[in-house]
Amino acid sequence: MGPRPQTQGKIERYHQTLKKWLALHDEFDSIDTLQAGVDFLAGYYNEVRPHQAHGRTPLSVYNERDKATPVIDGQPVSPTTNVRRDRVDKTGSTRPARSPCGTVPGSTTSGWGGRQRPSGC
Repeated sequence: MGPRPQTQGKIERYHQTLKKWLALHDEFDSIDTLQAGVDFLAGYYNEVRPHQAHGRTPLSVYNERDKATPVIDGQPVSPTTNVRRDRVDKTGSTRPARSPCGTVPGSTTSGWGGRQRPSGC
């Protein structure tokens, strides 16, 4: 979902349900037991509790909807398919594309030439 007012309302409604549930179950004596409680509620909220509008669980509705899949030349591609992104130079020769962090796959050298690498590399 994109950043729309309805999206904010949905998460606020979930937070309200979470706060009420936690107030009723005050037996959490550590962060670990609190996390287990939050995990339990999330599972119940999404997988057991029927949604008010359609009487089915949110998970069952999600699983019934079609999902976007990659398509190449009009043919669906499995999301687990590896896609190569080799570069082709002006002469038609190929070389492996650099990763976002500047290294050639299978190489131990950096492509940044002493420059600052982007954050996350």
